[in-house]
This record gives sequence, structure tokens and C-alpha cells, in this order.
Amino acid sequence: MSGKAVARRIRKTFVTSDPEVIADKEGLQVMIIPLPQRWWDILLWDFVVIRDDISIPWRRWCLAHCLGHHFMHHGNQLRLAEQDDLIHKRRLQEAGAETFAAWLLVPEEELEALKQAEGESLDAWKIAEHFNVPVEMVPFRLGVGDNPYLKSIGW
Repeated sequence: MSGKAVARRIRKTFVTSDPEVIADKEGLQVMIIPLPQRWWDILLWDFVVIRDDISIPWRRWCLAHCLGHHFMHHGNQLRLAEQDDLIHKRRLQEAGAETFAAWLLVPEEELEALKQAEGESLDAWKIAEHFNVPVEMVPFRLGVGDNPYLKSIGW
């Protein structure tokens, strides 16, 4: 199932797109702590760790990304024999988690309503502000730009 479809199912199940509420209802413990520079978040069993020195929109995105892994890949933590297969699978799982985050945090119905209300004046900054997401991720969600994270892992 795609990240978009899983996000839609999770929003319907939990009646929210708020990643903190979903994590709490799912029994995940979320911790905001210092992490090494190359890590933004970690999902380990029922624990989510998010770095403490990033903005609130990025924290929300990282939590939604971890929820994507939780709901889409739980119990499948890349236990694969072939190194090439591992890299390919990791990229696919990361792409799925990013797509889940995008569609969870920026639901289609609410985005369409915002487009109707704002008309031509709607831009990436207004979308980012409305949904409290990083402005860098808006083009990815709209399908008109690259995802900076996926690009960094060679996607």
C-alpha cells in the first residue's frame, strides 16, 4: 500500500492528522533530545527520538516520517542478505515514509479547501504556515519538486 493510501487510512482511523496525537494513541513514546548532526530522528520499537535543535515544523515532519515507518514497515527493519538489495529497500522504505508524512500532514481535502479560500495568492509559504510543515517540503507534497531528504540519500 502506498504512503498516500496508508496516510489516508491512518487519518480516518485516528480522526486526526496530528502526528503527536497519533503517536500517543498508538502508544509510542516520543522524546526530543540531542542527536548527532547526521540524524534527525530514530524509530526503535515503541520509541521515537527526534533531535532537539530543529524547528517545530521539522519536528512534526520527522515524527510523521517515523509514523510512516511504524505503520508501513513495522517489524520489517531491513533484515536482508544482499547489500545492494538493502540499499534499494532502504530507499524504497524512506520514500514511503516521506510520502506518508507529506499526505498525513497535508491532507488533500484540507489543501483543496485552502486553495479555494486563498485562490491565486496561495504560495508555498502560506501552505507551510497553514499546515505547520517545513516550506522546503511543500513542493514535494504538491508533486512539483524534489524531496531534499530523499535527494540526500540518492533517490
